[in-house]
Amino acid sequence: MFTRSPSFRAARHLRDRLLPSRRQRIAITLVAMTLGCTSNADDRVIPAVSSSAADTGGTWRGDLPCADCAGIRTTLRLAPDGSYQREAAYLGTNGGGDTVDADVGTWQREASSGRITLTSSNDAPRFFSLEPDGSLTQRDVDGGRASTAMSYGLAPLAEPVALTHPARLTIAFRYRADAAQATECRSGLTRPVAMTTEGYRALERAATAPSGGDAPVVARVRAHLDTLPIGDGDARIAAWVVDSLLALTPNEQCTPPLPND
Repeated sequence: MFTRSPSFRAARHLRDRLLPSRRQRIAITLVAMTLGCTSNADDRVIPAVSSSAADTGGTWRGDLPCADCAGIRTTLRLAPDGSYQREAAYLGTNGGGDTVDADVGTWQREASSGRITLTSSNDAPRFFSLEPDGSLTQRDVDGGRASTAMSYGLAPLAEPVALTHPARLTIAFRYRADAAQATECRSGLTRPVAMTTEGYRALERAATAPSGGDAPVVARVRAHLDTLPIGDGDARIAAWVVDSLLALTPNEQCTPPLPND
């Protein structure tokens, strides 16, 4: 029988202490593979601005150039549901106080160019570009880049802000069984209506009058969007808040197709 020398047994013992067992080698390999996958995943999500940043919405603010005032402090909120709100404060108008303009409507982003188009309630469409740093740049009236050294940028806000200044809208109001909704007639934006203001109650009275018929009530109002509990439960959804009723316009047509009951 072959007998291993003491020196051979000592060398084998040292090898077993220094080299991992087969089970240990498998575990080390799995850990290395996991770390490698994690590293690659991190590399894929490193970009500072996600390509879907505008798709998920957000709020931006900046002072845009103004020909006859100190600047137009613009706040733009893009909601994930495809609606937007914009408030523009004309600073120091004619040497006096600020004048605030507001509009609401719908927005969409072009997949190929990334250009964002706002379909407004009271103006021509507005165009913006999402920049690599997360800011928005307002484009010219044709959707192109403005050829000027002046800044047309809006910076992203870390926290959303409430935009409650009412916009002048023409809406088609429909009341059904203790529920109401309205369609903004230019952008086609349809949302429930909060039943808490005198403006809403005036619309409800017009819609439920004996001579009102089944057609929606078309009216000019001052209104804004807010996230409120509507109907049963505590769920909060985007809804119209009618700040005031300006006029009923029964002979006026609402251009976008109105939703079914």
